[in-house]
Amino acid sequence: MLNIGTIHGGTAINVVPDQVVITGETRNAEEAKLHSQIEYIKTTFENAARESGGSVEIVFVEKYGGYQFSDHDAVVAVAREGIIAAGLEPTALKYAGGSDANVLNKAGIPMLNLGVGFKNAHSFQECIAVSDLIKTAEIGLHIVQIAGRTENI
Repeated sequence: MLNIGTIHGGTAINVVPDQVVITGETRNAEEAKLHSQIEYIKTTFENAARESGGSVEIVFVEKYGGYQFSDHDAVVAVAREGIIAAGLEPTALKYAGGSDANVLNKAGIPMLNLGVGFKNAHSFQECIAVSDLIKTAEIGLHIVQIAGRTENI
């Protein structure tokens, strides 16, 4: 995933800006694909600047790394069992977002993000139904109970 978040530049509406600052992000749970995306961004911006007689300075900052689990990992098995115990059907998804789970996994602490039923996430219309909050609490309780009796977590 690649997202350009902001573009800032110029001092007046009728003047070509001498400098523009663009901020964005790229994410991928697979390290090789992430590096490929970064190289694509770098090459594309450098070529565009060179072709128009300009220059570019590119700075990449890692905010968090990606992570992946298989269906056989203990953390996935416990989460699956907790979701089923709460009366729901678990569905594993690839998610390119960032959270505390990214930081904890990078530190060697296996962690998953679980969807809890938010609608319109990251918007002014973000909301969650009370029934989904209750199910989230049930899932959490079941996961703690299962993890408490499971070895090698």
